[in-house]
Amino acid sequence: MISITNSNHGNYLPKFRSNMKAIARRISEYVDLNCDDVDEGFEITYDRYLVFVEYRCTSEGGAVTVADVWDKDGNEYPDVAEALQLLID
Repeated sequence: MISITNSNHGNYLPKFRSNMKAIARRISEYVDLNCDDVDEGFEITYDRYLVFVEYRCTSEGGAVTVADVWDKDGNEYPDVAEALQLLID
């Protein structure tokens, strides 16, 4: 699970929320500008996160799936991937 506080009891939650919103916005922008009826995977890098996204063309339009989220140290964050998925759905 990702830490949203630091050792000095500081609150990272506002930064975490703004990062998630910014990443979700970048995913949506990428799909709008680049995914024209073609299945593809792509990466979004933002702050300390690397997000792997899959786009699949469907008969109803397109389906976007946040496959994985990693930090710069190589730690995986499935809970962040799930949160991003909710934001872009």
